[in-house]
Amino acid sequence: MSIPPGHPAEDSPASASSHPYSDASPVLPTDRRLPKWLILFKPKVGIPLAILIVLVSIPLAIRNWRISSLPQIDEPFDIEAFCSVTIPDDDNAFVEYREAFDLFVEFRGKNNDWESYKELLKGKWNDVPPAFPAWIKSNDRAFHAWLDGTAKPGAMFMPRRDLSYSAIDYTDTARSLIRVAMLRAGRNLHDGNTAEAWKILHAAFRFSRHVGQNGPTIERHTGIAILPLVCTGLLSWAHHANTTARDLEHAIAILPDEFASMTPLYSETLKHEYLAEQDFLRDSGPRLRIFTNLPAIDSGLIFVLGEPEFSLTLLDLHLANQVAGIDLTPSARPKLIAGDARIFDIPAVPGKTISGVDLQHLLSRVSVTTVGGGGLPWMSHSIYALNLERTFESTMIAVLSIEYYVRKHARFPSSLAEFPESCAKALFADPLHSSSGNIIYRAAENFSVVYGLGEDGFDDGHRVAPPERDEQASWDRLDDSRGRFEGYRIPLWRPASADDKAASVESDNVQD
Repeated sequence: MSIPPGHPAEDSPASASSHPYSDASPVLPTDRRLPKWLILFKPKVGIPLAILIVLVSIPLAIRNWRISSLPQIDEPFDIEAFCSVTIPDDDNAFVEYREAFDLFVEFRGKNNDWESYKELLKGKWNDVPPAFPAWIKSNDRAFHAWLDGTAKPGAMFMPRRDLSYSAIDYTDTARSLIRVAMLRAGRNLHDGNTAEAWKILHAAFRFSRHVGQNGPTIERHTGIAILPLVCTGLLSWAHHANTTARDLEHAIAILPDEFASMTPLYSETLKHEYLAEQDFLRDSGPRLRIFTNLPAIDSGLIFVLGEPEFSLTLLDLHLANQVAGIDLTPSARPKLIAGDARIFDIPAVPGKTISGVDLQHLLSRVSVTTVGGGGLPWMSHSIYALNLERTFESTMIAVLSIEYYVRKHARFPSSLAEFPESCAKALFADPLHSSSGNIIYRAAENFSVVYGLGEDGFDDGHRVAPPERDEQASWDRLDDSRGRFEGYRIPLWRPASADDKAASVESDNVQD
């Protein structure tokens, strides 16, 4: 039986294979290799890969655990509203201060010239190193630009939104510039020009309040460091024979109000510090810091361990704790946690902060974070700076008030109760123990002392005696048993008698 050409059976595999003389065979694929991904199942490849996956998964699991283990709190303060605060150039003292910093000329004298610096501040210019008058003259333009800035109501070195540690570079220049101003005031005291001295000293007082008014702790503490120099000049001015009771009354009327209005709460300083620390964590590159006081190191592991998310959350908790306690009076302020002087022992506030003990546990456990080694400042240091600021201001005002009383009565008051209420106005309240009483005042015939009790409330019992047996010595700083500032020893101002004036005139005629 023949098959017609083209019949399907003619081409079928069955007919071909059954033909005894056929050379045809089944057509197989020329490449039968397995898919590439199946190579992962080969032991030589799969086992190392599985180990690698486990090694990567463990750090990522640790990362998620570290971040999720921290309690989530509300935003510690309204950051958007805080950053929106600005000061127009017409009101911003730093417009002129920046110009003064640019014009400033560094001191080119010898290091041992500074041995006489404090005496020059007090107006004792009889033996002045020649480098100082030359330095003052070279900074005449810088001084006048600075002086114009002190008259402005506010000060902001940089917008809060742009705040960063690396941008704050003026503090050393500010400390040097204030020395020029104080030397000029001392020179005027030496010449008897107390009106010009007061103008400079008042400007310097305002400068100490401007610096740190809108900045982190490095700025705030620079302003606090300037204040003792200002007090040195103001007390020398108050003790000068040409300074009248009316001059003192004017100073007493304005300085406390300016201190209160121009000095921000310390919590504001911490908020600025927080913004600078946020910038450090987010934008300054990976920086690893270990709690065991090892130095910081650069490491890509910072991402694997959940940085900066972990540090940013811990920073929120940290700030909330510090802000909750720093502005309270010393008697109401929570104690610092033993072993970590950054934080207060405060109870938890739902949605706002955790307890101080819990925060200490987070900070002290063995972990890697940026906040633990740097971050917000030690509260013990901040409290000391804050107490120093308050004590200098309060005891300075007390000294001015006592000098005012001596001008009016030619003697020291036997007690603070002798001051008229209109003059005192609670000026003598102890800034650290205002609820328990006034600062300490003791008087003898020629000298008196005024001081606060310090953080611990302990009275060191300073003697009412002239320093080094010099009855006409200038006022003297009083430190407690630990060397910390407490107040002043004040010499009696003595109006010149008629015989003294006649002797002075005769001496002048002889010199002429």
